[in-house]
Amino acid sequence: MVPADLQALLEALALLHPAGDDEWVFRSPLLSDLHVALDLHGVIARQGSNVGGADLAHAAKSPTRLALLYGLLTSPQPILRSLIRTGAWEATQQVLDANVAPEEALAVLEETGQIDKDVGAALGRTWAHSGSAEVAVALLEWTVRDGRDDPYLFGLLGHLHRQSGNLLESRIAFQEALRRDPANFDYQQALAQVCHELGESDTATATLEGLLTAHHGRLAAAAFQLGSLREEQGRLQEALEQYSHAAALCPRTAPDCNRYLLAKARVLRRLGRHEDASQILRSIEATGDPVALADENAALLEATGHDQQALDRLGQIESLGSATPTTYLRMAELHRRRDEADAAERAFRAAAELDPRCEAAYEGIVELARERGDLPTAISACKQLVDLRPESGDSLRRLGALQREDRQYAESATSLKSALRISASSETQLELARTRWAQGDQPTALSHYRSAALDDRDGRMSAEAGWALLESGDLAAAQAMLERAAG
Repeated sequence: MVPADLQALLEALALLHPAGDDEWVFRSPLLSDLHVALDLHGVIARQGSNVGGADLAHAAKSPTRLALLYGLLTSPQPILRSLIRTGAWEATQQVLDANVAPEEALAVLEETGQIDKDVGAALGRTWAHSGSAEVAVALLEWTVRDGRDDPYLFGLLGHLHRQSGNLLESRIAFQEALRRDPANFDYQQALAQVCHELGESDTATATLEGLLTAHHGRLAAAAFQLGSLREEQGRLQEALEQYSHAAALCPRTAPDCNRYLLAKARVLRRLGRHEDASQILRSIEATGDPVALADENAALLEATGHDQQALDRLGQIESLGSATPTTYLRMAELHRRRDEADAAERAFRAAAELDPRCEAAYEGIVELARERGDLPTAISACKQLVDLRPESGDSLRRLGALQREDRQYAESATSLKSALRISASSETQLELARTRWAQGDQPTALSHYRSAALDDRDGRMSAEAGWALLESGDLAAAQAMLERAAG
């Protein structure tokens, strides 16, 4: 029996070691890789160039084995072409880095006939991240010369040149990257650092100042957007914080600063902090957008009960030619509060003229006309609402009621029957009962009264139905209906 120490010495000197019953493997991983490479070399010798790059990569299972195989072949170009055709960028990089001097790699790749600007970009990125920097630079410069106009590739070149100490080339590359992607913070910061290392402190300072301005501008825009969302959600205190943050980040002379301050003033008004809102509006009076300022000032004056001054501000918007339907609707409501019905109607009609689909304008005209007893005008505006809401039973019911008041009984019945087809509500049943009663068709009217009373939440419909039954002479039914209304 072999002593243990002698057995250990023999194993240490041996090229192979046991891996199982009657199985031996190379002790050295490199020798194992070389063994696989030699086997693959034999396969290629037998099959020629029919072995594809994907098959080779799968059989080799490691780029090291492919690199060894490449060195064994007298004509390795077919393998290289196969790897490139299959997009095996990392394997291509590792094979060439192991076998070819960096200054020769680009020429070897060009000999394959497989290199275009897209392949060059992919290989350049691969070499930049994990291979020879010299090869990466050669590939990337070749690629951009060939027409690949990609800021990322110029950025990679800038970083590679800087790592190699080629600061002038690095500066040029970063400038080219920024020419194509001016808002890229990484390129701006890298360019500033390179300029600083070159002793160009003024350029570095200007670049960093521009970077910070752009960065703050983007942060301010994000804060403003978040503030807008918070305001829509009704979380006004949080909206105020974000609008304040946006305004603080933005230089006072920046174009967006007034917009951020205006939003802040609006939220302060909504929070009831009227004096704070007024101070902000005064601070941007000379530089803010006159229409937006007049609009918010009008809202603030309205909130503080200064209706005439609010109307004056809205009038400024109209005189500037910037009035919207909403502007006129606000003017109309202010005139109504001041009992200026004619002016209110003119404003409602101006809103409808600007936007013929403005439902709020027609609603206002209907209400004003009813208050004045101008039924034809109310009916006309209500017909506009029906046209805008053809599937609205409520609009048709309202039209039918107005037509009955104007003694247009046939038209009223038609409108109310259309409303019932859309929605058989108790309110519509009641209106149709009134119309049929006015037409003298008591049996049909009583039928609709009974239908209305079936869904009577407050006794009102049952009471009216009871009086109708009483007038028709059906005392027992009238008594039951009136008792239901009273109960």
